[in-house]
Amino acid sequence: MKNVFLCAFAVLSLTACKPTEEKAMQLGQKEIAQGLKDPDSAKFKLVRFNRDKTQKVPDSLSGYVCGRVAGKNSFGAYVGYQPFYIHLALTPKGTFSSGVTYTVGDKAIYLDGRTEEWIDVDGNTYVNRCGITPTE
Repeated sequence: MKNVFLCAFAVLSLTACKPTEEKAMQLGQKEIAQGLKDPDSAKFKLVRFNRDKTQKVPDSLSGYVCGRVAGKNSFGAYVGYQPFYIHLALTPKGTFSSGVTYTVGDKAIYLDGRTEEWIDVDGNTYVNRCGITPTE
């Protein structure tokens, strides 16, 4: 009986970890925070994951991490919460790893007072990428 449990545990521990929306949101917040003047001061709210409509690679996950972020400015004061988005594509590291690798696509923080209806250079809006922001 012990051998059965050991074999089952070995098989489960060797299987690759599939990327999750929670992991995508965690990585997205980390990447957005790195773009702030004081990354350690980043505060997030209304964070969500908007999955791409077409998944090209099995066991992968891609889409936009969206929400609001506040950080400290050069004077050490918090600016208000501003909309952000970042596109991530996550894939499992491999059969013998529980981690994921990811690539960062387009990203933006609307620090200059632009609203979610702003149309970016590529013709997309925040709402096109992220959907409508939930109410607080």
